[in-house]
Amino acid sequence: INPTEFLYSEDEYGRMMSQVQIYSSDPYKPQLNATVESLVQKARDSAILAVDVYNRPMTSFRSQGFTVMMIIAWTSLLHAIFENEGTDYYYRENGNYKTIDGDKKAWELSTCLDNYKQISQPIIANVRMFIILRNKIEHRFSPIFDFDICGECQALLLNFEELITNKFGNYYSLSSTLSIPLQCISAKNQWQY
Repeated sequence: INPTEFLYSEDEYGRMMSQVQIYSSDPYKPQLNATVESLVQKARDSAILAVDVYNRPMTSFRSQGFTVMMIIAWTSLLHAIFENEGTDYYYRENGNYKTIDGDKKAWELSTCLDNYKQISQPIIANVRMFIILRNKIEHRFSPIFDFDICGECQALLLNFEELITNKFGNYYSLSSTLSIPLQCISAKNQWQY
């Protein structure tokens, strides 16, 4: 038997052979505490929804919907990383947690980026651009800018994919849920009627 043919790591194999069903039923799933797992799943689901909105034909709110959902995805992912690393990512005032509607107020994405030093400056610049766009979308008029930012959208998604898999494993990769969208027009002909 060639050892490189095994499909499971030693840890995954141990979980597969476990008598505890939660471990044996899905041996590839990383073991995370409930809060971290919930945040990672929220991040992943938000990113999948963002791509779904962006790739859906006849959607006129394409880049705007993608932007809003990806901001949620990035925020949740960084919260998951902070939670997993034991970093307190909540605002405090006079030593007490600030609350909103009875819940502790977690850092927004800008503050998360200020406090997480393991992301390169080009990635931070890309995410910050989308924070600005999200603010315009949410609070002001937002023009159609799909073709102006399609490259930045792709970069935002790829950087998200790299961070989520690096921190939480390939189990949470988006690649198994996404396909390559088919196109029948070129960008230069898009707005010529």
